[in-house]
Amino acid sequence: EYFILDILSVLPLIISGAIYNSRYTTTLTVKKAHIELLSDVDDLSTNMDGDAGPDMPVDIEVLPRVLKVFAPAKHKKKKALNLPKLPHI
Repeated sequence: EYFILDILSVLPLIISGAIYNSRYTTTLTVKKAHIELLSDVDDLSTNMDGDAGPDMPVDIEVLPRVLKVFAPAKHKKKKALNLPKLPHI
């Protein structure tokens, strides 16, 4: 059972991206997973990229080379301004 202060203490980890170092999280590397609840919670839904997802249980699978990612072309570096050197004071 978690207390509200325990949950609030995780917020900085989520914001900083260090949630994987928390005692409240466990990470696994898998290609397929079946996720179900072990408690009597009835209406727990998932969230997929900010949108409501299916209710539990869920089956997920990583599909290689399925997601197309578009990124801008690399830009040439701009030349630095040649400013006159200032005397040290």
